[in-house]
Amino acid sequence: MADSCCLCRNCQQIFDKMKRCVRCKSVYYCSRECQLKDWINHKDNCIEYMNSVEQIKDEDMNSRTNESALVDSKVCNKLNENSVHITDKTQATRHTSRINFEKAAKELKLKTQSKNIFEEEKIDEAVSLNSSDKFYYHNNETYYDVPTFHSDHPFFQITVKFFKQRHKIDINDSWTSDEILKYLSCQLEIPLEKIKIIHKGKLLTREIIRENIGPKSVLQLIGEKAANEQGLDKRDIDVMMKQLGVERNAAVNTLRQKGDLIDAIIEAANKN
Repeated sequence: MADSCCLCRNCQQIFDKMKRCVRCKSVYYCSRECQLKDWINHKDNCIEYMNSVEQIKDEDMNSRTNESALVDSKVCNKLNENSVHITDKTQATRHTSRINFEKAAKELKLKTQSKNIFEEEKIDEAVSLNSSDKFYYHNNETYYDVPTFHSDHPFFQITVKFFKQRHKIDINDSWTSDEILKYLSCQLEIPLEKIKIIHKGKLLTREIIRENIGPKSVLQLIGEKAANEQGLDKRDIDVMMKQLGVERNAAVNTLRQKGDLIDAIIEAANKN
């Protein structure tokens, strides 16, 4: 018997592929139509759930703020510009450094408050779904408005060369230049702002992409591949970016190397 938690919240049916609310991720729907019909009922629960999540994040951030990191005297000198206190000629006092997360906490809180995703006029953004949770990065932020390819709509195939590999990618005729960019960013895992598209020796700007490509077009893509953050806590990545002003790739790579947020911040600070 199917798990009741996977039933469509609106029609109470279950299909091979179910869609999930990308905001609260706690309810499922069989289609966008069912989700829109149920929004008036789900809205309050969605807001309440997201508020509880934010409360947990705030509590976690506060606990991180109160953590003390014991580091050796050399690192303390670089981070805090404090000299090691010598008690005698042969012994140095162990120095305790406290990393203040106030900057990261403040910026992340302001970011959350500035995104009122539950306004009625933004319902499409608030309830937009993607059955495969596809996303792309843009300016170190994650976005989920990747266009969905429909094989039953007119489309054409292009060839994309990236990192010495050739990719066959289907594009719907109706897509705009921006939608094509988002789709390529998602498919090839290149941050949107870092993609450069060359076609027939010509660098295509965002405004002219659609009018310059068609069936069997061959594109050369240039850009830095986004670092894989699988297995890492996204909150740690956000804290590092806000606290130190580093890009996502640098934050991900340092966290993966050190395995701990405190150690990663110290490592990144030393490099800077």
